[in-house]
Amino acid sequence: MDVTVSLGRMAMFAMALSVAAPAAAHDEVVAPGDEAGAGEDVGGFAREIGDSASEDGALGLARQREEAGDLTGATAVLERYLLVDAESVPARAAYATLLCRLEDLQGGRIEVAKLSVLAVDEATASGVRAACGVAPTGEDAR
Repeated sequence: MDVTVSLGRMAMFAMALSVAAPAAAHDEVVAPGDEAGAGEDVGGFAREIGDSASEDGALGLARQREEAGDLTGATAVLERYLLVDAESVPARAAYATLLCRLEDLQGGRIEVAKLSVLAVDEATASGVRAACGVAPTGEDAR
């Protein structure tokens, strides 16, 4: 085998690694020549985390995800926010409702139980009851 061919193959392998290594560090798949797009994804994720740091921001972003049909993404936004403010009734109610809509009734009912110790207005309780079959007061839906 020619030494020039081997060195050429090694150089191509090294170039492939240099493109793949940054992507692996961010759990992204980046096609050669598309490195600019990878930075936008990281920046977008950072913006999303910043936007969901407040209750209004998290609820708004979750609503956008829900309207786009991304219920799992909406739950992820609310999960992140509930780590910051576990007693947010609007976020907890929206999270419980989404879990029930995703057919995670056990998870939804766990969240309803957490709501039961918080001050929940009747409109919120009705919405949760409609989605989960259980109201935050612990009564079965009728």
